[in-house]
Amino acid sequence: MRLIQAMEVFAVTVFVSLLFGILFAVLFVAERAQRRVRSLEQEALLPLDDTGIVQVTPTEVAGAMNARGTRI
Repeated sequence: MRLIQAMEVFAVTVFVSLLFGILFAVLFVAERAQRRVRSLEQEALLPLDDTGIVQVTPTEVAGAMNARGTRI
C-alpha cells in the first residue's frame, strides 16, 4: 500500500514540474515576442555596461537637467 502512495506522490511531483516547465516556456516566448528594444532587466543593468557606449533612454532625455539643476 505504501508503494502505491509513494508512486502517486512521485507522479504528482512530475506532473507539477512539467506544468512549471511549460509555464516558463510560454512566459519566455511571450517576453521575447514583445516589441521592446530591451527588457526591463537589461535596462536595469545598463549602469554596469562597460562597452563604452552610453545609451540614453527617452525618459532620461525628458528629465535631463544641467549643472545648476534646471531643466535643459
